[in-house]
Amino acid sequence: MADDWLEEKINGWTIFFNASTFDKISKFRIDKLPNETGGILIGAIDNFYKKIYIVHTILAPEDSIERPTLFIRGIKGVSKELSQINKVTNSNLKYLGEWHSHPKNCGLDMSQDDKNQFTELLNEAKLNGQPAIMVIFG
Repeated sequence: MADDWLEEKINGWTIFFNASTFDKISKFRIDKLPNETGGILIGAIDNFYKKIYIVHTILAPEDSIERPTLFIRGIKGVSKELSQINKVTNSNLKYLGEWHSHPKNCGLDMSQDDKNQFTELLNEAKLNGQPAIMVIFG
């Protein structure tokens, strides 16, 4: 059975978000409340047709810091999991960016910390010739 896809158009790009992955992240966020949480977005980018496919996530590693108004993603096991994804998909799926949650009754506007992180993601993405991707769940 094929999964459903959520589709959003932003700045000339079409983003396809796998519904199962979206649901997994949403459930993880709820389970972590009242703390913020986050993780890594995995997928593929088609630069020619300007399409982004988000198909998987690496949830917050155990060394992450999760507080009611703060999330700092850890690194424990991330390299190994990214290497495994690279191997299994023959380099077709890769790190796309980051996601994190905001607590209940908070908006989805970017905090100053979010803006700083996005600037870092943008600089790194430019080096790789791809768009910067950050998703906020609330």
